[in-house]
Amino acid sequence: YLLETGNSNFGLLFVPGEEIDSAGALAAAQALKDVGIRYLVNGEPTEGKLMTAHKGVVVFRIDTEGKAYHSGYPERGIDANVPMIQILHDLLSASLPEDKALGKTYINLGRIVAGMAGNIVSPHATTEGMVRTVTPSEVIIDCLSSVIGNRGKLTIISTGDPVNLLTVPGFETEVAQFYTDIPAFLSLGAQPLLYGPGSIHTAHTDHEHITKTDIEQAITGYITIFQSLERQ
Repeated sequence: YLLETGNSNFGLLFVPGEEIDSAGALAAAQALKDVGIRYLVNGEPTEGKLMTAHKGVVVFRIDTEGKAYHSGYPERGIDANVPMIQILHDLLSASLPEDKALGKTYINLGRIVAGMAGNIVSPHATTEGMVRTVTPSEVIIDCLSSVIGNRGKLTIISTGDPVNLLTVPGFETEVAQFYTDIPAFLSLGAQPLLYGPGSIHTAHTDHEHITKTDIEQAITGYITIFQSLERQ
């Protein structure tokens, strides 16, 4: 539609690695840094709403070490599971920051791997997790470090701060509780928007989908966003 009506001042960008390390977005941002891009519309599923902001992330790993031994003689081994369980309990009980606009900080202990067998004192335990942040990443890293102390080793895998987003009239708005590739593009100096078809509530599930109606409504939405930005 935009091309048919004489508009060509736009482009579509598809990038890999969004769920892993944003490698595609970072490479694209480097390649496009001198193009003069003014606006960036990220197409994550937002149910046709424009997001006013999205949360940041701190991706982390915790390791605890022990000594394997026959479980009939646990006093001769060191159970790595014990400090890990205590750490995770304390993390889930910790007081985490809140923000009036972004809401609460959420911590997800997504993957816990420990032990060798039920009859062996566990020599190692690992937890991989993610914090959905409403503050600068340093605040959460300090919190994690304080809770863990010397009971385990904390490794920060990646971080990203919350982002405020541009909106245009005519859309219902909301705050996104998830993270996107948008921070990887901030070096472009473009104003970011977050809008797309489908629902985040089915993402990463067996029921993830986008309906034809979702796509049709999104096309109309993208055209409206383009026309609004053209007038700015």
